[in-house]
Amino acid sequence: MIVVVMLTLGCARPDPAGPGLDESESPGLVTPDLLTAEEPTLPSIGAGVGFSCYVSSAGELSCWGDPPEGMPSGAGWIGTEGGRWRACAMDELRGLECWGLTSEGRFAAPEGSWHSVAADGHYCALAFDGSLTCWGSDLWGQSSPTSGQWLAVDTGERTTCAVAADDGHLECWGDDFSGQLLVPEDDVFIDVSMGYSHGCALTQDGGLRCWGVGWFDDAWPSGPPKGPFTSVHTAEWATCALGVDGVAECWDGWGAAWRDRGPAYEPPDVPLTEIALGGWHACGLTEAGDVWCWGESGGAELPPDDLPP
Repeated sequence: MIVVVMLTLGCARPDPAGPGLDESESPGLVTPDLLTAEEPTLPSIGAGVGFSCYVSSAGELSCWGDPPEGMPSGAGWIGTEGGRWRACAMDELRGLECWGLTSEGRFAAPEGSWHSVAADGHYCALAFDGSLTCWGSDLWGQSSPTSGQWLAVDTGERTTCAVAADDGHLECWGDDFSGQLLVPEDDVFIDVSMGYSHGCALTQDGGLRCWGVGWFDDAWPSGPPKGPFTSVHTAEWATCALGVDGVAECWDGWGAAWRDRGPAYEPPDVPLTEIALGGWHACGLTEAGDVWCWGESGGAELPPDDLPP
């Protein structure tokens, strides 16, 4: 779950091809030396299981719902990322502070200046040279990345997946309890997002490939929605993607559109510049900085009325 500070908080993703472009328009994959520190786009939004977080245009961090304990105070933040009972924020120097479920400090973020961070059952941060540093639980090897250089990374409950910088292929490591390591092949990917028991990846032309629980049976005989999409976000057993028109589309792992669950799950019919997905809720931002949330997740879908702009 995916901090690529809209800039790139969350799963880390440069935009090498521009989803929706055909092959003749695509300049090809970027290389790790082009992972640059983009100017932060604020405000910014993040979400985890049962909570949402928001960074205002002044860099103030706010969270609502049932956020993990230990949220840092003050201003100077440029993005936030949430997971299962854990969260991280990135400061103006691109340092990280993470909080929530801990064990003797083993989830403390490493020092450094980072391109992006992903947080869920464990954490991984992407450096500007394309290298990965992961920390937290490593019972299944999920915090022990393979060697290489990477364009994007995301963490699930017990699995990590990343997009290779050399040719855009996917690699995953950790626990394979529901097929999370059986990644799609024969495609060029630019983004990846991991839920509890499934994953989805964005191809260079804006298509989606998904795998894990809910993707091996008849629930999706024709695969996920066709897109093209500009980003993909997974959490628990749900997935949301932003279309090229900025409108969000969300569905669960059994082939049902979120809107079929009832009015509360209807995504807003407005263009969004950024979305974040928690357990059973999502939040997004419009270009004007308005916050929209939908779904049902114990109040995480109800942003406060007094959020600073």
